[in-house]
Amino acid sequence: MLGMLAVILLALSWIADGTGDEGDSISHFLIARHAWSHPELLLYHWGKPVFTLLASPFAQLGFWGIKLFNIGCSVVSAALAIQVARALSIKRAYLLPLLLVTVPFFLFYSLSGLTEPLFNAALMAGIYLFIRSKRVAASLIISFLPFVRSEGLVILTLVLIYIVVIRCWKHIPLLFAGHVIYAAAGSFAGKKPHWVFSEMSYAELRSGYGSGTWSWFFERMPEIYGVALTILLTLGLIWSIKKLMMDRRGNPMNRELLFLVYGSATSVFLFHVIAWAMGWFHSMGMLRVMVGIMGPSAIVGLVGANSIMSVGSKRARKYILITIILGIVISPFASRNYGFDYKRQFCLNPSQVVAEQAAEYIENEFGDYSGRVFAFEAPYISVALGVDMYDWYLWKSLKTEYYDAMPAETIIVWDDWYAPVECGATREYLDSKEEVIFLQEFSIPNPYGKPEQRVCAVYLKK
Repeated sequence: MLGMLAVILLALSWIADGTGDEGDSISHFLIARHAWSHPELLLYHWGKPVFTLLASPFAQLGFWGIKLFNIGCSVVSAALAIQVARALSIKRAYLLPLLLVTVPFFLFYSLSGLTEPLFNAALMAGIYLFIRSKRVAASLIISFLPFVRSEGLVILTLVLIYIVVIRCWKHIPLLFAGHVIYAAAGSFAGKKPHWVFSEMSYAELRSGYGSGTWSWFFERMPEIYGVALTILLTLGLIWSIKKLMMDRRGNPMNRELLFLVYGSATSVFLFHVIAWAMGWFHSMGMLRVMVGIMGPSAIVGLVGANSIMSVGSKRARKYILITIILGIVISPFASRNYGFDYKRQFCLNPSQVVAEQAAEYIENEFGDYSGRVFAFEAPYISVALGVDMYDWYLWKSLKTEYYDAMPAETIIVWDDWYAPVECGATREYLDSKEEVIFLQEFSIPNPYGKPEQRVCAVYLKK
């Protein structure tokens, strides 16, 4: 089944042109792609330095290359999940790739430039090495997790507690290796040693995106994990509560399973529940962040599946297993809201389509535009045009305070989200500038919510 997961992901990477999302997925790809020509990006905290370093060779192949990198991460995480389950004597570990491949989020975010698949793979590697008593290597891997995703700090705290519980005091300093090494690397690059903390993107008890309800992530679990894994994950958590409440003379829950598997799956989830409800750490209530803990979550789901099969006769268990497998396979195709939607999940979205149309128009209108100055903000426009957003001579921000920095003959590509929302550059603002000429507008209906139309417009500053 692991081979099936790899084949499906590789096939989709070849036939589907989607990018996972239109924002962070593209931004991480661009940072990794241009890190070789702009080495300072290797220490750009928001970009996640470990991800940038490891993904940069693949990003040189274009967006398909970054898909290959994340496919590798997802397949490795599934393989490690199998090994972890077997090492913990959890039955039917062969079901794990099937559980994962039928989770829409896991599948289509594996075909992105996002950091979650690498986080998932690194987390599973750390868990596996701890279970195999290779604590030095495990601690070192976990120490770098905060430089893959910010949730690594949550895992770092969890593992610190685990190491204290098992009394492996000598391994505690290793958990800070990632911060020490990157602090030193930053110092060589001219940064202050504390940059690993001072430049953290989300280390504030506030959010520019507001806050949500305490139930937000719980209500959206079928969307995050798919229907089948949500049910099995819930059963696995119920089983764990029962196990923890057993009499001491019973068979207590394995500490590695409790801290490393259940702890990882629940701590990150609850962290985001709290952050979104309280409006902390610039949380947006994003659901995709849970892809980073999909490996441990699938193992908990496997425990839930085994708990169902622990009842009844041996013959009955056979039919229960068949029913569970059928349920897992059918669920993503039976639910419109929580299942697969090829066009929405695996193809370019409407905002990217109009960006491609604008890029084609610019190529036809201006011919070889290499050396021209562009002003835009939406990351995908950089991909469509082939313009380096980190070349400060050829790219200018659309933020209104930077308008005067745009030289004459700058080609402005306006989009309907990043330009007005992130930069304050509305169409009215551009139209009010006498030296700005409107050239062309491209629009397409958006069937996936607001805005009802996705628009991209091309201007020229005289």
